[in-house]
Amino acid sequence: RGIHASTIEGDSVQTRDGATLAAPAIFLAAGKHGFRGFPREPAAWQRGDPVLGLRLRLPAHPALDRLVGDAVELHLFDRGYAGLVRQEDGSGNLCLAVHKSRLDEAGGEPVALLGALGDQFPFLGERLAAADWTRGVDAIGHVPYGWRTADTAPGLFRLGDQAGVIPSLAGEGMGIALASADAAVAAWRDGGAGAAPAFQRRFAQRMARPLGLANLVWRAGESPITAGILTTAASLFPPLVRMVSEATRIRGG
Repeated sequence: RGIHASTIEGDSVQTRDGATLAAPAIFLAAGKHGFRGFPREPAAWQRGDPVLGLRLRLPAHPALDRLVGDAVELHLFDRGYAGLVRQEDGSGNLCLAVHKSRLDEAGGEPVALLGALGDQFPFLGERLAAADWTRGVDAIGHVPYGWRTADTAPGLFRLGDQAGVIPSLAGEGMGIALASADAAVAAWRDGGAGAAPAFQRRFAQRMARPLGLANLVWRAGESPITAGILTTAASLFPPLVRMVSEATRIRGG
């Protein structure tokens, strides 16, 4: 903690302050951020219009209690979606996955994009009325949703978003993080550092179906042509939401 790892070379990690940390086994869990030397190429259809992640913290407000409550909300729009959930302290966590072209239409300004979305979609606008715009909007670029890998070197266990990035519209990145960590530790206990390649291949196979289904739901949800069909089906057959949710989860073990 408090140390910034910058490069992995063989069985050692170079830190930003110039130190070297050596270990027979390394567990790479750098999250959605890219890590030098470990490129994650998005699918071909994303390369011309990459996906960005945005996050805005909404302060605790009676309006959030009334409007959101204990629900997990999804707001679908052209070339993106927003998810909103209240935190334990009553504040709101609003996260967006949006294509760069949509942000470009707002002049490249996340605040302008959110304002435009709030004007276009009154339900989302009601929630954004509680925003404190002085807090700023967190952003991360080029999120390779749908990417996964079966490749690694002996001694390097790739975990979480460094193993596969599931679209969060339907999938759950935290589930992948926990399941990959559980499987990696079990593999390391049984076979040591040399078990990493076999672990990575097995875990990539486990991710194939959940990521594939999550990709389909995500692409349907961010398209104006199919988003209405998706929400209508969910409203007419609510168990469908739970079925898709369960089918895109990766469990431990």
